[in-house]
Amino acid sequence: MPTQPGTLEQVVQALGKIFDPLRQRIEDGKILELMAELGIDFPDSLASDQSFTNALSSLVNIAHDLPGLISSIIAAIEAEDYGQVTQLSVNMIEKVRDLVVDIETISNVIDAKKGTFPGLKPDEVEAFA
Repeated sequence: MPTQPGTLEQVVQALGKIFDPLRQRIEDGKILELMAELGIDFPDSLASDQSFTNALSSLVNIAHDLPGLISSIIAAIEAEDYGQVTQLSVNMIEKVRDLVVDIETISNVIDAKKGTFPGLKPDEVEAFA
């Protein structure tokens, strides 16, 4: 058994490192602060928008499942159970796809409301979204 992690193992670990901080920020109610760090300071009203919060909720649920899925993939790799690795990898791909869909939904909600944010120009909101 190799002592260095393989490519798939590295990819799934990287995905966990990418999405876990996002999940944590959303769970802590700090999504607007995160967006401000990314370049635009949205008003608090965005955090109460139903479409926005639904997409965030779905994103958190998926991101919450990733660490367990990652651990399972790594365990299957280490056990050389390649059938399980394949199945879990398909599950991971589906989860990442769903995350992308949720992120796109969040972007669409922001874009649709671009003219309603006080103090923000619609073109700067559109560029962010």
